[in-house]
Amino acid sequence: MAHGRGSKYGGGVVTGRGSKYGGADLVGSKYGSSPTPPPFVPTDIAGLALWLAADVGVTVDGSNNVTGWADQSDAGNNAGPAVNSPPGNFVLTPNSFGSKPGLVSASGAELASTTNIVPLGNPRTVFVVANVASADSGCVFLSTCPSAHLNTAVFAIGLWNFSNAGTVYPYTDGIAVSESTGASPSSFEDAAKVFAYRFASSGKIAFGVDGDALAALSGSDYNDEGGGPGSGYLIGSFVAASLQGYFKGTLGEIIVYDSALSDDDVARVRGYLGDKYGVAL
Repeated sequence: MAHGRGSKYGGGVVTGRGSKYGGADLVGSKYGSSPTPPPFVPTDIAGLALWLAADVGVTVDGSNNVTGWADQSDAGNNAGPAVNSPPGNFVLTPNSFGSKPGLVSASGAELASTTNIVPLGNPRTVFVVANVASADSGCVFLSTCPSAHLNTAVFAIGLWNFSNAGTVYPYTDGIAVSESTGASPSSFEDAAKVFAYRFASSGKIAFGVDGDALAALSGSDYNDEGGGPGSGYLIGSFVAASLQGYFKGTLGEIIVYDSALSDDDVARVRGYLGDKYGVAL
């Protein structure tokens, strides 16, 4: 009989080999074998509200400019063309993350949706795979909007070097940036990274990069969203006061859950993304 190995992302010691994402991958014995369970995918965790991946569901025009990005969750929160006036486009580019494609924005780009991901003020956990070209002037991964015209952000995640102060802020309430990471912009640039955010509907937003534990940053609690259904989201931009911050770099995947995931579930999603994009966690 074979002996088990503990799973890196959960699960117990089992007869057979430990699955990397939990559960049993049983080795055949003289009495037969059990089927190998399928690998983890984001839909294995309840509450998946948005799943955008550059290797599936991307529509382009004749120049490979992205015109749509289909949600792979069951929520149908697809992204379409820009509603504001970004300086450029996302371009679907092969081999952006090893053998995986990515959506490249050289000068700033936007995709938009009028469907809401998570009601304003509600819990959420967000994961982004990105290779950031520049965090100096701000780079928005994802923002949610209360306005039917998508012209006021209430929650935007990304990286901001606010007023060129030399330190990065990972999110904003749409009017002012919030808590600083204490890290310089260059520490987040020019490499594929897995960014993770978790909000429990009150208190502070927890933030972590790659395999770092999600940690609430110092500063004021995040509680400026209010309530209501919201009216959509933007990829790569937000419009609020003078804080434009178009994303420059390459996006690989964006995943949003409508709850504050446990540390174990955060590790499962990070493990999936790290393996897929070659990011060491």
